[in-house]
Amino acid sequence: MMVNQEGLTRVRLADRVVSANQITERREDLRWLFARAKAQDGHGWCLCQPNDPLPLVIRCYHGVFHLAVWPGHGHRHDRDCPFWRQHPQWSGLDAAYTADAFVDTATGTAIRMQTPLTLRIGTPGQVPPSDISIQPGQRRSATTLLGLLHWLWEGRALAGHRPGAPPRRWRDCHATLRDRLRGTSINGQSAEAVVFVVPPFGTDTAEVNAEEFTRFLAGLGGARRGVLLGEIKEVTDTDYGVRLTIAHLRAPLYVSSALFDRVRRSYRAALALTEGRRMTLLVLTRSAKGYPTVVDMAVMGCTRGYVPVDSHPELVMADALASAGREFVKPMRYDAADAVFPDFVLLDTDPASYVEVWGVIGREDYEHRKRHKQGFYRSAGHRLVEWDTRSRLPDLTLPSIRGAASGSS
Repeated sequence: MMVNQEGLTRVRLADRVVSANQITERREDLRWLFARAKAQDGHGWCLCQPNDPLPLVIRCYHGVFHLAVWPGHGHRHDRDCPFWRQHPQWSGLDAAYTADAFVDTATGTAIRMQTPLTLRIGTPGQVPPSDISIQPGQRRSATTLLGLLHWLWEGRALAGHRPGAPPRRWRDCHATLRDRLRGTSINGQSAEAVVFVVPPFGTDTAEVNAEEFTRFLAGLGGARRGVLLGEIKEVTDTDYGVRLTIAHLRAPLYVSSALFDRVRRSYRAALALTEGRRMTLLVLTRSAKGYPTVVDMAVMGCTRGYVPVDSHPELVMADALASAGREFVKPMRYDAADAVFPDFVLLDTDPASYVEVWGVIGREDYEHRKRHKQGFYRSAGHRLVEWDTRSRLPDLTLPSIRGAASGSS
């Protein structure tokens, strides 16, 4: 990996080599260099693989230049490179959607979402798209809210763990998510304009954050909707439905009983993760009295360190892997219900190892899927770490460390 003296990935723009850190910190100062690279090569180069420079997309959004991963190249970068992305085989993106759902453009990613953000005046209420089903194996032409949540989280920056990294805070996630949305459009509208990522609370920023949400909410109502991303802190039943308390947000949100009943059925395991975090992506409008009202929502469970998990046993495994000093990512399923993905992928073995948590007992369809997945891994030659939750956790120590320890005893 080609790094500077600070250990950071280096990037070539035209005939000049700079660190990725300089690109982030001096974006305005380096406008001339971005422009020259775009005119000369049409793209930049990542030098994390010295014998195989990898192209980087140069995007200009609102007059500011950015570098982005070249489509399909993310997994070819060094794992310490900020442009690294997990292998497509660990993602449900292509299995779940047609090419229309997520389209890479010159300025960012154009996303088609099932839930409309603009309604025609006079149109009767619609069934939330989360209730719209498709046939097994059929791909969607637009993403659900859960699929969008998975897209936002995919990659090691949020969906994985690296040993030795400082504990991940919401402040870190907020910055990563805002960066992910930069240049992105949702249903033809700028994601930065229609998505409110709840900012981290701070005594010095509380008033500013509250005013930002008030402005966001003021733009909603009637035919206009917005999207909010945050963590569910409390769910309270009221006489009129459900009140949601969102972490770092002063104002409560309101959900009808009918909608939240569907949410409970669809996201039962995620909502039950009181020991972890319950992240939500929801579509908001403003009631006639000015209250923020939820019209559709998805929920994703996470560890305390914001690594996605699908169940409490997965949360236990993710925490155990982190405690064992393992480097891993969580494959994001999107809406690919029939695709075969492991629960976690261990990146610190060569080749990567897979982790499966078997937590459902006595259900024939689950046992059938379990046998199918085990057979798939065997035929593909994948090393598999398994945990039947009726037993103790297996030894999760990195094999090379485990072997060295046993050899010295």
